[in-house]
Amino acid sequence: MGLFVTWYVAAILLAVAFMIGWKTRFVTPLLFVFYTAINAQNTPISDGGNYFIRIMLIYLIFADLSKRWSLDSWLTNRKAKKKREREFATILHNLSLCLVVAQLCIVYFEAGMYKVQGALWQEGTAMYYPISSEAYGVFPWLSSLITWNAWVVVLITYMTVIIQIAFPFMLFNKLSRRIALVLVLGMHLGIAVVMGLPFFSGIMASADAVLVSSTSWLTVQAWLAGCWRKVFGGRRPMPEQIQTGETKQDELETAKIPVSA
Repeated sequence: MGLFVTWYVAAILLAVAFMIGWKTRFVTPLLFVFYTAINAQNTPISDGGNYFIRIMLIYLIFADLSKRWSLDSWLTNRKAKKKREREFATILHNLSLCLVVAQLCIVYFEAGMYKVQGALWQEGTAMYYPISSEAYGVFPWLSSLITWNAWVVVLITYMTVIIQIAFPFMLFNKLSRRIALVLVLGMHLGIAVVMGLPFFSGIMASADAVLVSSTSWLTVQAWLAGCWRKVFGGRRPMPEQIQTGETKQDELETAKIPVSA
């Protein structure tokens, strides 16, 4: 019991370090080992999200996870140290992101193709049973509202299959990729709220976030910074500083392969 508690606490500490971006080059492989061991001892309560995390952690061992929005990045900027870009590390980073995207495509496409072989999915009634089930339904009134109209059930059933099968092919175009992200995030939001699986949905949504471009994340960062200044005040950076920061960021990102746009 003492060993298990020690292992469990260590896994929690590693997960916290991973989330805040502290020494991720060393923390990520350790987190994979500790999490996999715990997950293997609790298979009855595991779901697809737990196994998906294990696969993602293998890929992310080779990614530079603390480059932005992390404790390591904050410490580096505070010390005014410029992180040296190594070509081999950049190649591994890009390869790991490509593997994450490939894994997502395989998961969605395989799930969609498996569904279309079932009679209930072909008839458009498959989603009625998990939505109306007491095992999944968190809000009975919402489940009743959705299943009250047969056409709504048919639409949800067919859209689920279409989104999963079409997802890999929609990534080749900038516009269709954005549509695919909105659709798949909406699907996971529905799974989290209607079926009561927030952890599974959160895991898959976090993996989908890899497809959001760096430009979009920087836009979100600038918007949040503006909201912070409006609410809490603070010195607004000069236009020259903003331009210099963007130039430096562009120089750092030129070595990265744009997995998404």
